[in-house]
Amino acid sequence: MAISVALPIVQTTDRNVNQLQTNINQAIQQVANAVYLVTIIGEIKLSPLTLAQFQEQSGPQWVLCNGQTCTGSTYSSLTNNQKVPNISDLNGSHYYIRIN
Repeated sequence: MAISVALPIVQTTDRNVNQLQTNINQAIQQVANAVYLVTIIGEIKLSPLTLAQFQEQSGPQWVLCNGQTCTGSTYSSLTNNQKVPNISDLNGSHYYIRIN
């Protein structure tokens, strides 16, 4: 899943300026996608958000660390674990794990 970056485009009569702007916008999009991929399979994060809110912000590859089955996920293939860790909530916050 890639993220989308909304960048303004200002059209001018100078083709060189338009091309430069297009190139810069493409580079920014590539950087944004690379930053998105920095998180790794098995990474655990703590958040006060609900699962739906967390997945809306971070993507569906994140699930609660509640001991649930993750058979068929990349996490399961890499670790040979059929379940995600079961980590208790902390003061209203929840633990999430990236399983893809």
